[in-house]
Amino acid sequence: MARLTALAKTSSELLGNPAVAQFLKEQAAGYALFYLTGGGKQINQAFDAAGYKIEFGPLGRVTTTFQERQLARDILERNQAEVQDDFTGRGVPLTVIIPVVDKEVGGVLTHINGDLMPIMLYNGFDKFFVLTMIKNVEAKRHYYQRIWSALGATGFPSKIQVVGFDE
Repeated sequence: MARLTALAKTSSELLGNPAVAQFLKEQAAGYALFYLTGGGKQINQAFDAAGYKIEFGPLGRVTTTFQERQLARDILERNQAEVQDDFTGRGVPLTVIIPVVDKEVGGVLTHINGDLMPIMLYNGFDKFFVLTMIKNVEAKRHYYQRIWSALGATGFPSKIQVVGFDE
């Protein structure tokens, strides 16, 4: 039987947090674990330096040119490699992914808001761990509840678990 799959998404404030690494290590014992990393602050800095407009819409960062999308992707891929090395060094068996789709849908480079990934990938994964600061747990739960309800579903999405951590 194939292993169950899980996707973990964390807030950037939790990068490098030893309690998060331990939690993920424990989850990796029961799941083929994938970890979604981002880089919003670094992308904003790079956009500012390049003179690109920084704008967000309901689905996340708005980009209007391929150059903007590629710059953001380059930053995400660097972060992906660094985060993968960090988790490997801590003995956490997972695969780091970035919130970008391209080859899967006609080769069009498309950035996805990482917070939307648990909803977008809901039918494929067995479990989602949304890791955030303790103070943000209720706001994250409300976020997912609103989206779930907007899709016509009732209750809270059962595969999504929001977990709070101290800094």
